[in-house]
Amino acid sequence: MKTKTITNIELYFACLGLILGIFIFYIPTVNASDIRDMIFPVIGETLFSNDFGAPRSGGRTHEGIDVFGNKMQRLICPVDGYVNYVAYPEPYYGYGAFIQGDDGYEYWFLHMNNDNPGTDDGLGGGINAYAIDVYNGNPVTQGQLIGYIGDSGNAENTSPHLHFEIHRPDENIINPYESLLSAQKIAGPIFHPPLPDEILPYTKFEGGASVARGNVDSRYSGQEIIIGAGAGGGPHVKIYSANGLRLSDFFPYPTGFRGGVDVATGDVDGNGIDEIITGAGPGGGP
Repeated sequence: MKTKTITNIELYFACLGLILGIFIFYIPTVNASDIRDMIFPVIGETLFSNDFGAPRSGGRTHEGIDVFGNKMQRLICPVDGYVNYVAYPEPYYGYGAFIQGDDGYEYWFLHMNNDNPGTDDGLGGGINAYAIDVYNGNPVTQGQLIGYIGDSGNAENTSPHLHFEIHRPDENIINPYESLLSAQKIAGPIFHPPLPDEILPYTKFEGGASVARGNVDSRYSGQEIIIGAGAGGGPHVKIYSANGLRLSDFFPYPTGFRGGVDVATGDVDGNGIDEIITGAGPGGGP
């Protein structure tokens, strides 16, 4: 009877093949119908791998994909839909937002930023985690700014990243890896349309504004809304009625000035009608 001696090299490759076979067998798969037609949720360069299903502490498995980037890197909405949940105050798992897509799937953003810019202080609050219009129930547009990459919650000792999950309409979690690979990447957030009853006095200007209210126009009931452009904008003051109708506007300072303008109201002359009071922003005269 012939026998064959198995060398160490042959044994090594046999074991390696078995290990690889087991690994490949257990790689989580996703149905073609579950590969979402979406925009990539992070603006700029990122790193990620197929770590869905990877073991975690306490016998858990990883239920998403970690997309690594830089702190404060912008996160955007992958699909049209609405904000279904915003984590605030910060829970133990960190800041996060859930987007309910019009496609029936839900998209989870976790470990969003909780630091003040340039620090790791954990004191940044919601203003450094979320875009200003990310509130429960608000509609969102594909490509709209959602918030910022961070390391909040139980990710404090890791590199900044987005933990990204996709949930089916039946609430089962799917592997988002293939959806991320096929997602379209864009260079910057897409400007979103106004929300119901929202006033965008300076369209795409993102320098903020000074806002005041007062009875400045006797033709209309209620208090009017007075808005002055923030620093970086011209000294453009706009007046709206209480229901959002634009009434008038003016420039209290030279139009080339870019320090913005602060606004307030008060009945200066005692005639029962408020006047608009302005002050030049940074770089302006007294």
